[in-house]
Amino acid sequence: MNKASIADALLRFLPAAVANMAPVCAKCVFHQSFTTPVDFGMKLNRHRIFGDSKTWRGVVAGVLAGALGGLAVSDFRMGAVIGAGAMFGDLSASFLKRRLGLESGAYAGIIDNLNFPIGAFIFAPGYWTSLEMLVILVLVPPAHRLANIIGHALKIKDVPW
Repeated sequence: MNKASIADALLRFLPAAVANMAPVCAKCVFHQSFTTPVDFGMKLNRHRIFGDSKTWRGVVAGVLAGALGGLAVSDFRMGAVIGAGAMFGDLSASFLKRRLGLESGAYAGIIDNLNFPIGAFIFAPGYWTSLEMLVILVLVPPAHRLANIIGHALKIKDVPW
C-alpha cells in the first residue's frame, strides 16, 4: 500500500472521525442544552445502560457531522451512515464499560480507541477494503489519543482519553 492509498483510506474515514469529535464540540456549543441521556437514566443490573455523558445531543451531532464529513469526501448519505456507525460504536463501548463496572469517563484502553472505527465498519460494510481497515485500525488509535490529550489540555474534554 502506497502513501496515496493510506491517505485515501484516512480521508474516507473522515466522516467517522468528525462524528466522533462532534459530541464534545456540541457540548461546548450548547453547554447544558439538549442533555437528555440516551438511556433516559435507566439501569441494567444496578448500572446505567450508557451513563449521563451519552446524550441525544451528542448522537445527533455525531450523525450530522458525519454527514457533513461525507459530503466533503464522497456523499452526504454515506457520511451519515458512517457517522451513525461511529456513534453506535461509541455507545457500544459505553454499554460494555458499564457492564464491566467502569464509571462514565473511566479509561478502558483500546476499547476507547477502536469503538468508533469498528462501529463505522459495521454500518458501512464494503466501503473500505480489508487493507484500508487495517491501516485505520493501526493509525487511528494513536491519533485519537493525541486528539483527546489536546482536547483535555484545552479544557474541551473532561478526561484525556
